[in-house]
Amino acid sequence: MPDPHFARAVETIRRYESAKAPSERNYLDPSYVLALKELSLVADSSPRRPEARRLAAEISRGVIRFQQNLDAQRTVRVERARAEASRRAATERASRADTGMDKDAALRLEQIHPD
Repeated sequence: MPDPHFARAVETIRRYESAKAPSERNYLDPSYVLALKELSLVADSSPRRPEARRLAAEISRGVIRFQQNLDAQRTVRVERARAEASRRAATERASRADTGMDKDAALRLEQIHPD
């Protein structure tokens, strides 16, 4: 007799993943949480227990990889924003020095680059 918790977990995952490429899967989706919950309820005496453990471990690895990718993407966005802010500030400084808006720019430039 099939284990009902294992069957529900597999069906939940199958339903969620059916129309998605592996790269499109969102491992923070509630479907994975529900599947993990069902897999944890598979009885130790069930013949499906080893498969349930394997599937739960596979989902857990997917969740970890997904979170690591999100963290890496967030880091890249922050670094890009910092670099853009730095470029913008440098452009603004150069513009002020170039247009005479900053009266002391010539003095500072002369101190930095004396002839």
